[in-house]
Amino acid sequence: MSDILLSIVVPTHNRSALLTQLLDSLARLKFQTRTVEVIVSDDGSTDGTAELLEKRRDPFELRMIRAPQSAGPSA
Repeated sequence: MSDILLSIVVPTHNRSALLTQLLDSLARLKFQTRTVEVIVSDDGSTDGTAELLEKRRDPFELRMIRAPQSAGPSA
């Protein structure tokens, strides 16, 4: 059984600088890290978002869902 109590879902498209700021802010929060997960839904970004997420080491579980190409907000 998972210990996750809170899932934060972040949709993004070509906003790697803002995504970095958000994730850095979340990493500074005081919470039990094993109870929180952050799921980034990347809508086919071409600005290095996927590579940025692969390199990060955060105190919470970080997962990425990636669309191969931009499908727009409704997708």
